[in-house]
Amino acid sequence: MPGMKKGIGLGAVAILALTLAACSSQEPTPTPAPQIAQKAADVAPSAPSTAQATDSKPQSAPSAPTDDTSKAPEKGTGSSTPAKTAAPAPSLEALAEPGPDDPVKRPVMPEIELPLKKNQPAAKLSSYKGKVVLVDFWATWCGPCRMAIPELEALYKKYHSKGLEVIGISVDDANTRDVVPVAQEKLGMTYPVVFYEDMKTKPELAVQGLPHVFLVDKKGRVGGEMEGYDPSSNLEQKIVQLLKE
Repeated sequence: MPGMKKGIGLGAVAILALTLAACSSQEPTPTPAPQIAQKAADVAPSAPSTAQATDSKPQSAPSAPTDDTSKAPEKGTGSSTPAKTAAPAPSLEALAEPGPDDPVKRPVMPEIELPLKKNQPAAKLSSYKGKVVLVDFWATWCGPCRMAIPELEALYKKYHSKGLEVIGISVDDANTRDVVPVAQEKLGMTYPVVFYEDMKTKPELAVQGLPHVFLVDKKGRVGGEMEGYDPSSNLEQKIVQLLKE
């Protein structure tokens, strides 16, 4: 699992787009999510990490997702990127900088509605205050996502009784959403999963590649963020830190 970075700053409005794309075929590299036009209140662009590389902006979504992956960026980092505009993902071990370890400096996590059950009002992420919440944007066609999920499940089982909640947000569309229950069973996912396309109000977040994880502290602030998959990341250490606060 990748390390952490401060992905949301305070202040101005940030607008980023995420476009559904497939993974290409070798080691895992960045994957765009479905297009999301976002304006984030209380969000300002943050200075890039010294080890961060720029992500390319996807040009268009493929007609159908594939199960391939392309060349991974340096330091073993894996996330999915567009096949035609592949670019190295950030060095995830350095993404803890500038670390939001000072709770006072952490930005508030934008609201996310969670349609957990059909024909019922969506739950809200803000209702989880008092717990640490790991929000994982993923897709069935994203190879690095499938690599990361078993580790997220292990963390969920280990720390759920201590106050950790894990919520998967699938960006699968109508073409692949029927595969999600199969993937949940195959990957042993016991934490809840919701569909991005079912959200009436889209979250005001800057997500450029998959998998993309936000860690939300007990007061609803962004305690960490990671993009891609790196088994040597400090995700568990960060979760433990937030649980102790």
